[in-house]
Amino acid sequence: MELLTADGFRVPGFSKADSNPLTGDSLTHPVGWKKQTLADLPAGKYMLRLHLDDAEVFAVTLKH
Repeated sequence: MELLTADGFRVPGFSKADSNPLTGDSLTHPVGWKKQTLADLPAGKYMLRLHLDDAEVFAVTLKH
């Protein structure tokens, strides 16, 4: 998972390489990055990019 700016560029510290991988089957997975949290982001509009391997996503909720 990674965060992109409104223009589609990766946000430093929130790239796929910076994210904690999600594994297993669950209805709730905590999402996080190695050195950053959503609270570290300045106000603005962002896009979320999900990278999936043999998986389905039914909903996403972000909280900080």
